[in-house]
Amino acid sequence: MTTDPSDKLFEFAVCYARTECSGSLISEHKLRSACGRPFQTFDGSLLHPTVVSQAAALLEGIVLAHAFDDGNKRTGWMTLIYFLACHRQTLRGISDAEGEEVVVSVVTHNLPLADFAGWIAQHLVPLTE
Repeated sequence: MTTDPSDKLFEFAVCYARTECSGSLISEHKLRSACGRPFQTFDGSLLHPTVVSQAAALLEGIVLAHAFDDGNKRTGWMTLIYFLACHRQTLRGISDAEGEEVVVSVVTHNLPLADFAGWIAQHLVPLTE
């Protein structure tokens, strides 16, 4: 059993894409890289030091990697939600249309990573049981 958080994200993304999107993994390397992105370091320091910045980097990595033949945006979104839940957080006050719009804005490079992280922070609330 693995304890590497990027492996847990990878496993979740693959399982979600297969069961909910009928997506086949076409590049394991790209997906593993995307799932590891929140935990990247430089000179011993995390490049994305907060849960919010890690969540933004995770979604951006997955949707831009195109590791699946279908469902990259949906898988990226749900992996973001899973990542936040692992940190006892969730997003509130977002319609389906707004969620779709923000993900498309990330994919089309119309929403910079820092702005996307800010958007996440605006909607972030503690996860209640």
